[in-house]
Amino acid sequence: MADEALPKGLHLLSTTASERATEGMGNPLVTLGDKVHVVWQDVNAKGYWAKVRSYDRVTHLWTDAVTLGRGVDNHARPCITADSEGVLHVIIGGHNTPYQYCHSLKPNDSSAWSKPVAFDAGTYPSLVCGPENTLYLAGRPRHQNGVDIFRKTVGGDWELVKGSVILREPQYRKAYGGYNAILAVGAGGKRLHFAADVYEGHGTYTRRGENQAVVYIVSDDYGKTWRKTDGTLIAGEPYPKDLDVIALNCRKREQDMPGPVLRLGGLVVDAQDRPYLLYTQHEPIIGQALVVTPDENGKWRELGLDAALRAQVPGYGALGPRGGFSITADGTLHLCLRVAPLADFGEPGALKVALD
Repeated sequence: MADEALPKGLHLLSTTASERATEGMGNPLVTLGDKVHVVWQDVNAKGYWAKVRSYDRVTHLWTDAVTLGRGVDNHARPCITADSEGVLHVIIGGHNTPYQYCHSLKPNDSSAWSKPVAFDAGTYPSLVCGPENTLYLAGRPRHQNGVDIFRKTVGGDWELVKGSVILREPQYRKAYGGYNAILAVGAGGKRLHFAADVYEGHGTYTRRGENQAVVYIVSDDYGKTWRKTDGTLIAGEPYPKDLDVIALNCRKREQDMPGPVLRLGGLVVDAQDRPYLLYTQHEPIIGQALVVTPDENGKWRELGLDAALRAQVPGYGALGPRGGFSITADGTLHLCLRVAPLADFGEPGALKVALD
């Protein structure tokens, strides 16, 4: 399809993108000055490929696609961030296989890149740049026992920050565990915010997803210690139930490989360093979309998104979003939701969403 066939303002990035080309909590784009850099995943007979293109907001022209590296499968989507010097940094995700890291050779320029370097192993990466251009990466480790956070200083290697930020509870460790995590750097770079959805159970296929949650914590020292929004320090083993639990759904699942009823959609932080979380839930009400933020006492409150959605599109509900959430300098929230007729949802858990 040529650009001329698209609505005005839209551009076709690729005709060979995978079915999960940009799905994930990691940022698929970054804007620096007049340029927007976008990463995604292509697929062809030879495999899955991380790609990048850039848009010039002055000339309205796009660069040609550049291949960054090869992914193991459709879970290996790339994510991107930029440091204070304008250097672009990309993580090509794994699927219980090594992450791959590369960076642009010129600031604010996606035409040439370093050779990808593999390290550790994991799935569902989220990448941010903190103070002193230190990079931070969150992802589910190979053993699926929660979420780990890595750090890379300028000129240094990737290293695991002390301890896991989430640990899978012992009773679920012989089964499947799914965790989609996101990091956000707070106002002025003072704090590191973290959120994730949790999907644990006793089985690999049946009894899967019996413990589901959306959780949040924040760190004032970039991962050495973590606390809840009311100031409570996370001590001991950081199981999901010990974090700020925004939403919780625990029950026996009847379906084979049931889809999640709770899905995190994004995390943003305003100029006052206040976090906002977007998530969807399908029990007890199907197709709910919610945005929540803590009050002065650290108690989370909902901002009315679901009521507004149902008033705008009666008879429709929200599907699980990923990454379609942002905030502007004036504190205005922007989000992108996929919606579908409520009649198409069926019973809770019937909508299949692959998590492996």
